[in-house]
Formats: sequence, C-alpha cells, structure tokens
Amino acid sequence: MLTEPLEERTHASSILARTPALLARTTYKDLRSGGLSDTDIMAFAGEILSLVAAGVRDSAAQED
Repeated sequence: MLTEPLEERTHASSILARTPALLARTTYKDLRSGGLSDTDIMAFAGEILSLVAAGVRDSAAQED
C-alpha cells in the first residue's frame, strides 16, 4: 500500500524517468572532455551494453 501522497510519488517518478538521460548526457560530456572521440565512446557504449546483456542472461539463468 502506498502511503505517500500522489503528488510526491509523481515527482519521484518524474525524477527517476529523467535519470538515465541525465546520466548518459553527463557521461558523454565527461568522456568527450577527457579526449575520447565519438568512435571511442561508441566502443565504450558497446561494452556497457555487453555487460548489461550478460547480467540479464545471468539473472534469467538463475531464475530457471
């Protein structure tokens, strides 16, 4: 049962919905300011996706 007022839950949901985009934008800017090229950042993104995919596979295997 939710005990928080609807207004607070809506605000929290709004913040959480924006978090991935904010994190991505901040990370991209940090990587670019660190001297990485777009190609380097694409390789980084690919590695992140590979790690997430492996984590999802591991989680699914543990549930079976």
